[in-house]
Amino acid sequence: MPGLAAKPIVDFYVLIRSGEEIDAAIERLAMLGYERQPSTIAGRKAFAVPTGERRHHLYLAVTGDPGFRRAVAFRDHLRGHPDDAAAYARLKRELAERYREDRVAYGDAKSEFVEGVLS
Repeated sequence: MPGLAAKPIVDFYVLIRSGEEIDAAIERLAMLGYERQPSTIAGRKAFAVPTGERRHHLYLAVTGDPGFRRAVAFRDHLRGHPDDAAAYARLKRELAERYREDRVAYGDAKSEFVEGVLS
C-alpha cells in the first residue's frame, strides 16, 4: 500500500476456485520448493519462500474466503483513513523491532489493531 511503512517484503495471495483444489495447489507449491508455515488468518495457507530469502510471502486461499475478504477490507479502510494508516505504521515499526525473527508473533501482535479496525 503506497505510503504505509512496511518491510521490504511483498505479500502475494494465490486464489484458487474451490477448496477441492487446495491439496493439489499445496503439492504444486511444494514441488517449487515452498514449505508450509503457520498462518495467523483462518482459511489461509502460508508458505515460506524456497530460496530462504524473504523477498515475499506467499498465501493460498479459496476465492471468496472470509480471511482474504477481511484482508482486502482492512487494506481499503487504511487507504481511506490516513490516521489509522499512520497508527498502523507506527505499530508495525515497533513490532518489526520486537519480533524481527518471528513472523507468527509479529502477525499475532498486529491482530488486535486489525480486529479493532474491522469491527
